[in-house]
Amino acid sequence: MTVESGSTFFTGTWNFLHSLISGNIPDPQTRNKKWIFGAFPDVEGPNFPGYPIITIDNPKASVSQSSWTTNSIMENKLNTTVIVYSKTSTELNTINNQIYTTVKDNEPAFTASGINFETNIPGADGVDVIGNQRIHWNEMIVNNRTMTM
Repeated sequence: MTVESGSTFFTGTWNFLHSLISGNIPDPQTRNKKWIFGAFPDVEGPNFPGYPIITIDNPKASVSQSSWTTNSIMENKLNTTVIVYSKTSTELNTINNQIYTTVKDNEPAFTASGINFETNIPGADGVDVIGNQRIHWNEMIVNNRTMTM
């Protein structure tokens, strides 16, 4: 999958990260239901698979002209937040480790897709009561960049 700037920039980046995570992170509950989402699902709906779940937010981008060149080369920075929700902190940590390793170990796949992997940084974390259940959650922010003319 190649991510290009323009009309497929956000969609292509999200699809690439979703494909990478869903293809490498096994569902610890071995459910035959979707458990990786683009937004937090309806926990009271009939299709909610239960926990754990992963959400991948839409990428956020900033664009700037490169300072090291007089040409019109633009640097596009992307930040995509991946959030894991689980009933236990142990399971949360296991899934977070798997995501971190998958993203880090697939740096060549990022490059081949047209985006450069920069860093994984921690985001917010916490414990909330969601649907009468105590749920642990943790954010990981995947930073990438592309260069366009």
